[in-house]
Amino acid sequence: MATFKAHCTNGTCTDVDDCFTSDVACAKLTVCVAYTEWIGCALNHCWNRVYNCEYQHLAIRAMENCPIADQLPPYVPAPAGAPGYCSCNIGFVFAERLKMNRPDAPGELLQCTNTIASLKAGGSCEPNCDNEDRICRCCADSSATSTFFNTCPSTDPADVHFFPSLGYHYLVSADYSSSLGSVPNC
Repeated sequence: MATFKAHCTNGTCTDVDDCFTSDVACAKLTVCVAYTEWIGCALNHCWNRVYNCEYQHLAIRAMENCPIADQLPPYVPAPAGAPGYCSCNIGFVFAERLKMNRPDAPGELLQCTNTIASLKAGGSCEPNCDNEDRICRCCADSSATSTFFNTCPSTDPADVHFFPSLGYHYLVSADYSSSLGSVPNC
């Protein structure tokens, strides 16, 4: 808790999921500092457990909750077959999803949406711009969802906190079905 107090002058933080301050920048910094310390602690004191599910989840939550995080923490994703390896390599699934949206190394979703934005700006994709946008999203969601099911075939998606961000619910939604046909064909 000393870190929280050292970086915020108002508000209270009891844990990363229950932090309040009216200063948004402070709250973001505080969360980043806390995750950095938790990861550092794990690396220094539990170095032989960095491939397990608990550390992999911690590292993924750090990436999700710290807006300035620009690279995955050490040992994420875990190499296949590593000691104490999580049966579902969630680090790999998360890293693949990140690759699709990175502006510094444009992945397929970012490239696709940038192309659509350029076509829109030039007025050359009407009247199909919205459908093209859906197709971009469908391809990215399909890729991310497939990566999950291929990597973790026996894992219940409800056990993986970031599964909703993979876009599976969009793939089976009425919006995709109505715009792309009865079965999304990306």
